[in-house]
Amino acid sequence: MPKLGAYIRLLRPKEYVKNLFVFFPLFFGGGMTRPELLLAGGLAFAAFCLAASAIYILNDSLDREMDRNHPVKCRRPIASGEVPLAAAAVIGAALACGAVALAWANGFLPPLGAYLALNVVYSLYAKHVSILDVSCVAAGFVLRVLAGTQATHYVTSSWLVLMVFLLTLFLALSKRWDDLSLQDREPERGMVRRCAAQYSKQFILSAITLLSTANTVCYIMYTLSPEVRAHLGSEHVFLSAFWVIIGNLRYLQIVLVSDDSGSPTKVMLRDTFIQCAVCCWVLHMAILIYLK
Repeated sequence: MPKLGAYIRLLRPKEYVKNLFVFFPLFFGGGMTRPELLLAGGLAFAAFCLAASAIYILNDSLDREMDRNHPVKCRRPIASGEVPLAAAAVIGAALACGAVALAWANGFLPPLGAYLALNVVYSLYAKHVSILDVSCVAAGFVLRVLAGTQATHYVTSSWLVLMVFLLTLFLALSKRWDDLSLQDREPERGMVRRCAAQYSKQFILSAITLLSTANTVCYIMYTLSPEVRAHLGSEHVFLSAFWVIIGNLRYLQIVLVSDDSGSPTKVMLRDTFIQCAVCCWVLHMAILIYLK
């Protein structure tokens, strides 16, 4: 009989932090002080947590054989045999149905449905095709933002949608760097990801440098745009770019110097420098938006 902890790990609750992107429209729209909108955003967050867990279960089920060759992924509940495949399938289906029901009842079914469909395509096909794999991951974050827009009725700036895509594409490619590093360190294990052979470290280095630069420039242009300065009532929004720049540099340092970018979520949860940069950026923007 599998332990309760195995079922909890099957859901990957630590990854739920990614679903905070649904609050972007509400945060930047100045609605975080309204309880009814916070509730609407919270329901979108909950629906994406259910959907994400369902997709993780599907992905782990399909990858169970390859995961057994990975030094970390081999401990996942399905790959390790802690949770039976049939039980995982029932749980995944129930979570997906719950997510759809919650989204349908609260008016953000299109982006959540698109998220589920996109990730099924990703799990079955796209994750084996270079560039398409990381693009699907980044598109999933954009859909989270769009779901937040529909749930709270706060429209997100096109600049922010673009930055979310660039940032998450950067993070996804950084994870591919870690895959190649792992193969270099432990070649006897074989490929830890089927599409890893379609990447090279030289390509990923060029790509993450490009994306990090593009995201930083995009953010600076966002802070300097007249409509943003008018909305926030400040001529000094550009100063918040400081936190974005040092956060980008720290993540690049973790990827290229420490060679430890396996999971962006784990990096966020354990790296004090990045946590400080993110918290300072959030506080900086909150002061500009809410203390006018």
